[in-house]
Order: sequence, then structure tokens, then C-alpha cells
Amino acid sequence: MEYGYCTGFATIPLWEINKTLIQEISKAGYDFVEFPLMSLVELSDEDFNEILVLVKNLNLKCNSTCNFFPESIKLQKPEFNEKEFISYLEKAFERAVALGADKIIFGSAAARKRDEKKTSKDEAKQQIINLLKDFIGPKAAQNNIHILIEPMSYSAGNVINTILEADEIVKKTNHPNVKLMIDLLHMQNNNEAVDTILDVLVDVEHIHVSELERGLPSEKMNPFLLKAFKLLRKNGYNNTVSYETVSGSSKEMAKALNLLKTQIL
Repeated sequence: MEYGYCTGFATIPLWEINKTLIQEISKAGYDFVEFPLMSLVELSDEDFNEILVLVKNLNLKCNSTCNFFPESIKLQKPEFNEKEFISYLEKAFERAVALGADKIIFGSAAARKRDEKKTSKDEAKQQIINLLKDFIGPKAAQNNIHILIEPMSYSAGNVINTILEADEIVKKTNHPNVKLMIDLLHMQNNNEAVDTILDVLVDVEHIHVSELERGLPSEKMNPFLLKAFKLLRKNGYNNTVSYETVSGSSKEMAKALNLLKTQIL
């Protein structure tokens, strides 16, 4: 089991690549830092290389990234621009490989958003499946990276919302490099039954965790999280898990990590 910390919601402004936060994550004892991939793509070569050096010097891994696509890369027709999409994809994979990432989390609710007046949910899902089959899956296989489909709460997106819907995408794509991740906050916001995890667990390769309102737990976790992690532990989950929360001090981050290590997983 490896434990990570996502930087995206923990910075002001959001999605910033913050060197001080990276150092705090290392100081708190996490195994890896999880960056927003879209933010890494925006960095100049010089700034990106500085991040590579910092992470290496801190002995941190970067085995997963989130926020695959920015809002500017439209994934749904008719706005979808294949040339722009492929150009972005090339640079995104280049940066992920340089970091040593073997997982890219595909949430990107703003990028995969559909026009509800023009596109049905099934049509939008099929568009995502087509992109996974034709472009993203093959590129992932070339680079030994797994793409993890992330379901987003109903308040955050309008294409892939529940973990069952996300696993449907995985099954229909039927590509060895396309798997599933679970964000326990989105599950809570959707009022999804925690036992539903058992229906998809075979495809799950990563977990995001936070308290409601993206809080960092301190003394104990809420009942939903406790039940979810008890279920995961009982059924042999032994992959990666990361906090995706607002910022906390190094001491608070270390305390939250200890909860995962000693009380949960």
C-alpha cells in the first residue's frame, strides 16, 4: 500500500504547482505526490524540470496524476477538435512519463461536459469510449500507464457520475490500460451505497479520500469513510490511496496519514 497527497485543492489559486506544498507532503511522510496533470502541461520546460529535481531530491514518487484535461480541451462533439486534442495528449503523456507516473486519473468533468440540450448522456458516454479506444488507451499502452476513469458527483459533472457508470465505461472500452478509480467524496455527495464498491472492486486501482467539503480528517473519519475502508481492507484492496483535500499544516497532514496507516488500511 502506498499513500499520496493531491496538490490540486490544497493550493491558492487552485491547481497551482506549489514547491512549498511539495516539501510539506514529503515532511509529513507520504509516499507520493499527486499533481494535476493539466497544470504540469502548462509549465515551461524550465519550471517543469525544477519540479522534477525537487521531487527527486525529496525522494517522493509521482506514480499518479489527476485532472487529465483542462476545460479548454473539449471532449464532446461538436466542439471536439482532434488536432488540438492529440497535441495536448502528446505533451500530457510526455510529462507523465518524465515524472514516472503509471496512473492518470480521468475525471476532467469540465472537459467531458455535454450540452444537455444537444447531447444525451448515452451519446456523451459513447464519445468518451471512442476516445479511450482510438486515442487514449493505445497511447497509455505505449507508455505503460493506466488511465483510471473517475466518476464525478452530479453537482460536478453531467456525463459519468456513479461508480457503476464509470465501471460501465471501463467494461465497454475493454482495454487493458483503462481501469477505474473511486473518489469517496463523490460517492458521499451522490448518496451512493458504500457496498456498491464490491460490484466494481476488481477494476479499481486508486482511491481518493477526503471528508465532506474536502476537509482533511484529524481525530477520526466520518462513518461512510470508515465503512468504505473497512470493506476495502476486508476484500483485499492493496493499491494506492491519496488524500484530495484542502491544505493543512505538515503536522495535520501527518496526523491524517497516520489515520490511514493505523486505523483504516
